[in-house]
Formats: sequence, structure tokens, C-alpha cells
Amino acid sequence: MARRWAIAAATLALAAGLLLVACSQSAPSQTAGEGSSNAEASSVPVMEANDRDDPEKREHEERVKEEYARLEAYRLERKQEYERWLHEQEWREKFPTDDYSNTLLIGDSLMQNAQSTLYATLPGVTVDADSGRTLEHGGLVFENQSPDDGVLDHVRRDDGRYDRYVIGTGNNEMNGMSVEAAQEIVDCLGPTKEIYFITMISVGNRGGSEVTNASIDAMVEQYDNVHKIDWSGLVSGHESDYLSDGIHVQANRLPDYANCIKEALDVVY
Repeated sequence: MARRWAIAAATLALAAGLLLVACSQSAPSQTAGEGSSNAEASSVPVMEANDRDDPEKREHEERVKEEYARLEAYRLERKQEYERWLHEQEWREKFPTDDYSNTLLIGDSLMQNAQSTLYATLPGVTVDADSGRTLEHGGLVFENQSPDDGVLDHVRRDDGRYDRYVIGTGNNEMNGMSVEAAQEIVDCLGPTKEIYFITMISVGNRGGSEVTNASIDAMVEQYDNVHKIDWSGLVSGHESDYLSDGIHVQANRLPDYANCIKEALDVVY
């Protein structure tokens, strides 16, 4: 890759040199010291007034200007390409596709049921999932076993050890995840973390699903560090093939659930 950029730089330098030679050959003659400041101020020769009536000289000047513009566009394109490449290298160094030890998944029974598959698909990942978990309460809330361990509790007391967070919630909320709740999650984790929300699909609670997914879309549109894992998009229209009860993932589809998360995590943003 370094050799590629060296060749591109050398090619650009050669083209610029040739263009300068062409310019110097076409420049009007001047007496010593006359107009030297103007010549130094611009790389493109400026024709004298009496030369502007010469069609050949005007045409040559236009060609020179076009070539300069083309070279400048080429330079900017290569610069942008290099910056994209550099960003991808930095991202991959921070988020490799074979080590997810800096990633935390927080969810409910959907994620809990897929826990072993997630560990196999995302080496090193941490999964914190509990059946029955809601935004404000922990798993098995109806049995009152963990009332202070909801999704919001986790992000409120986050210690910052992870660089990337995957949030799967809303399934146990009658009205889904509100945009206010999504906003609090984003605010608690902060702008230096990469945040991923898993979209919701529930045959028995389509209204809640719509609210949750709309809240996710609002966060993704507003923040560069917030991203969507579109589980709903994958399953929609094929619910009976993927879901065992209209919400939970069938055992044979757990790899699809895990791969849906992995594919989103492996994108460079």
C-alpha cells in the first residue's frame, strides 16, 4: 500500500513538472525585472492584452487552466482516498473482526437465548442478558428478583471499560423504547463510544416495535457514533421462519441472529 501511494505521488509530481515546462514555454517575454512580481504570484501564465486577440494563445491558456484543474482534482481525490484508507486502518486496529473483547452486549431473553452462539460468533465479547429485563427493571421483574438491573441502570453506572455497546431492548415494554429512553442511553455512554441498537420485531406488539425502531432511527440520524443492527429488517415478512412465538428466535435461527449482529459490528464507520 505504501508503494502504491509513492507511485501515485511520483506520477503527480511528474505531471506537475511537465505542466510547468509547458507554461514556461508559453509565457510572454519580459524585460529584466518587468512584471516579475506578477509572474511569481501565479503558476499559470497571464497573457498580455495584445495576446488576448490571438485565438491560438487563448486556446492554449484555456488548456493550461483545464490541466491545472484536472491535476488539482486528482490530488484531492487521492488525498481523500488516502484519508479513507487511514481511517479504516485505525478503525480495524481498534475493532478487529476476530476480537470483540472491547464490546458489551446488553439485552433480554432474545439475547440470553443466543448467548452461547454469540460467544462462538464474536470471540471475546461480553454478553449481559437477562430474561424479562426492561429499560427500568432487571430480569424476572414480575417475580421481583432483580428490580434495579434494567438496561438504563447498566448504562447509568457504566465504568467506560468498553469501547462499543450493543443494546437490545424494548421487547418487554408494552409501548416499546421511547426516544427519551434511547436518548438517555446515548447520553450516558457518551460521544466517544460506538453504540448499536438492535431493532425490534414482535408479532404481538407491533405498536411497540414501531416505537422502538423509530427511536433507533432518530438516534442514528442524529449521532455519528450511533448505529442500527436491523434484526427487524431481516425477519420482517418471514416471521414464522425465524421466530418461535412471534418474538423469540428459533433455535436453528440463532446463528442468523448472531451473524446479523456481527455483520453490523464489522462495518467501518
